[in-house]
Amino acid sequence: LPPPGRLQLTEGEAEPAEFVLKGGAAVVGKCPEAQIRLKGMFDPAVAAIIRRLPEGYRIDPPDEGARGKTLLNGAPLNASQPLNHGDQLEVRGTLFRFHLQADPAKPDR
Repeated sequence: LPPPGRLQLTEGEAEPAEFVLKGGAAVVGKCPEAQIRLKGMFDPAVAAIIRRLPEGYRIDPPDEGARGKTLLNGAPLNASQPLNHGDQLEVRGTLFRFHLQADPAKPDR
């Protein structure tokens, strides 16, 4: 698996303001199962699902009813996409930045 990544709140309201992605998947939304909880009145129950896979991180779109409310780097998230260091996730004005932590087992070259 890739090293842990983190989703950092940069604008808006959500809990927690910084979330370390250690497990296999994390839900962003208002539903009770969401690990990253949005606080806006009109935020979708599930805005996105972030998956940590052997080949890297991917972000999956919400269900059909919430499509168009979640943006990845300014474009609507309508299909599963790779999630890369520095990518920006936006849900109705709440902004997050994805950071991929350096792997301590791999020295810089």
